[in-house]
Amino acid sequence: MDITEKDIFYFVFDSNKLKAETKSYIDENIHEFEDEIKLCENLQSTLQEPVSEDIIGKIKDKISRKLETKNIELYKLPVSVITRHEHLTLAADSGEVPQNDVSVDTFVDDESFYMVKVINTKEKKKLLFFEKGHSFMEDFSVKILPSNLTYEHLSNDEPLELEPSEKIEKIILILH
Repeated sequence: MDITEKDIFYFVFDSNKLKAETKSYIDENIHEFEDEIKLCENLQSTLQEPVSEDIIGKIKDKISRKLETKNIELYKLPVSVITRHEHLTLAADSGEVPQNDVSVDTFVDDESFYMVKVINTKEKKKLLFFEKGHSFMEDFSVKILPSNLTYEHLSNDEPLELEPSEKIEKIILILH
């Protein structure tokens, strides 16, 4: 007979939920499941111990902090321009030299914990969101200033795309 972890759990916590044959099999072969049964019994005794008010208070504090909405202001970093003089020789019929029409702006918060990279092209702006711990961010909102446009239910697995004409002076991350 195949005995699962769930069967062992019910054997210790609520044997009435087991089929009679499963309970009988475990009883007859209890030595085979001794370690698993002891683990569940230890868990059961731990769960029956009262939790101190101090621990309950700490848990409540963590939950309330997690549920708070946080507004994090990100400011544009000043751009330091590095110019390179590259020599380019063109043949007589080369045509126009393509211009690089891509620029990148970086926005960070005061503590440099969050960063937004804004990639500007002729067609669109792409906003890429990063957290210092390289964590996945989800279900957050972004407010773009000075337009006050808000984009909701975002995650950092895909960039937010805006019109190229959208001016961005400051970004507010709204973490839910």
